[in-house]
Amino acid sequence: MDFLSLHEKITEHQNLSLFLLNKFSHSKIELKKNSEYNVLENEFIIVLNGLLIKRNSNRITGEYQYSFDSEGDFIFTVGEEENYYLSNIKKCQIAVLNKEIVFDALEKDGLLVHLFLEQYLKVEEEMHFFNLHLLNSNKRIIHYILQISRLNQQTFKLPYLLFPKEITVTSLAKYCNCNRITASRLISKLKEQHYIFPEKDGFMIPEENIEYLLEM
Repeated sequence: MDFLSLHEKITEHQNLSLFLLNKFSHSKIELKKNSEYNVLENEFIIVLNGLLIKRNSNRITGEYQYSFDSEGDFIFTVGEEENYYLSNIKKCQIAVLNKEIVFDALEKDGLLVHLFLEQYLKVEEEMHFFNLHLLNSNKRIIHYILQISRLNQQTFKLPYLLFPKEITVTSLAKYCNCNRITASRLISKLKEQHYIFPEKDGFMIPEENIEYLLEM
């Protein structure tokens, strides 16, 4: 089996995360509403369930970047210039492992390279997401809405795309680096034009509307 085929086998169906949870002792933490968890340098985090927002605070530039993680994702800092702060979006619980112990054991088993490759692919995906900041405000908001809705659908096995009610317009504007009025006006417009439909748990986005939303 070649390296990439082996990597796919190791990482499919959250195999790597489940392996780490079974192999190493860990503590479980339920992320509370309106609070942040600061990932320490020696911690290795695995998302057990739910959906969270990760705020990356660069110690050198002082800039914030936001990305999202769900069940099976792992989080750890690389270098001293980054700080990660985790916030609950919806029913999120994390496991906290010792990063040094995890790395040492995986290196002995020949699996550390697969962990780093998986992390690289995740960072590459996040960088694509960060590039949305080069777009205008409305396009950024739409892309964020679609990504969060897709993660919400996958995490909670929903039958359709649903943007969770737990994310307020103010929070969405913050993640998109725009003002609240811009985000509020766009969402109102999308509702009026029947691109999105209010429900008790958020607003639903029909799959057939995605193409139109991306072209706006």
